[in-house]
Amino acid sequence: ACQFGASAALARISGWWNQDESLTWSSTRAVQFAPAAIAQVATIYTGIHSLQYVNVETFITARASTPMLIPAVEYTCMGRQLPSLRSMLCLLGMLIGSLFYGLHDLGGDLRGYLWLALWYVVFCFDQTYLKGVLERLGSTSSTTAGVYYTNLLGLAVVLVGGQVEAVTTL
Repeated sequence: ACQFGASAALARISGWWNQDESLTWSSTRAVQFAPAAIAQVATIYTGIHSLQYVNVETFITARASTPMLIPAVEYTCMGRQLPSLRSMLCLLGMLIGSLFYGLHDLGGDLRGYLWLALWYVVFCFDQTYLKGVLERLGSTSSTTAGVYYTNLLGLAVVLVGGQVEAVTTL
């Protein structure tokens, strides 16, 4: 909650300082950024659960491999260009390294890999959805507005989710 609140406050202060009108509260923008905020919270939640069952190195390897999926999603869903041949070869090298590590990870737990797979999907959605919203809004919204809305809405999700989890664990 502190991370979300501080990030939203600093983005708002930055917007005020730079006279960024796209940070003026808009329920329309909030609705557009809401899925990104939920995905951001879900990314943290699934990441924490992943780390309950897999070691940090496994998580880092999975995190390092996300650039292999995101360009394909952006190409398919957003009409962006695929990386150059040189970049594709680098991504292929990362894929081979990640797969090699995964095949030799002896400390893993199936639950951890399931959480990690869920984290992977949510994280990739979060990254591409947020880019898509900012692209659709174009010059009517800044990157700082994306930070502001996703963190302010994420703070609300965390506070409500924390209360729900507190009640369900009693």
